[in-house]
Amino acid sequence: MFTASLLFVGGLAFLPCHFLNADMTMTPHWDDIIYLKGKPTLMMITARTPRGVIIAPIHQPGRKTLLGNALEVTLLKDILLFGKDDEDVRLRDVYERFWAAFEKELPVHDKTPEAELRAFFEENAPMLDVERIYTSHLRKMVKWYHQLTAAGLSFPAEASEEEAKENNNADTENEPS
Repeated sequence: MFTASLLFVGGLAFLPCHFLNADMTMTPHWDDIIYLKGKPTLMMITARTPRGVIIAPIHQPGRKTLLGNALEVTLLKDILLFGKDDEDVRLRDVYERFWAAFEKELPVHDKTPEAELRAFFEENAPMLDVERIYTSHLRKMVKWYHQLTAAGLSFPAEASEEEAKENNNADTENEPS
């Protein structure tokens, strides 16, 4: 069951999207990271209002802006990439592989030559069909990875659905009746 608390400020109700850390800083959450078409940096949703969402750059969470419905917005969690065998690959899955191999610092950057960049993706993300992905998109993925890790986001592998179900079943079996 989902329970949300509303925050009332100046007569408006806000649904908080992030929780503050102990040092009162905001850490972005994967589900709230967005890409605005034509903008150079990733943004995070900090609150939802009746008129839209309040966003901030992930590297400057204090610089907030109200975003209406006029701009083209993409949630990073919804991005799928061309995979081999006609299977789509989630962007998060690619970032999890990068995190497992390199953690914060990738050996490439968004200015890396095309051949070297494609070789990096073929070696470290073999599930991708790199030939079908534009070079500019590969560069954007690398740039985003650096922005996200610099903002404090990490990509440990998510537990599979089967593992989550097993954990839930084990918890319910251990509860006293």
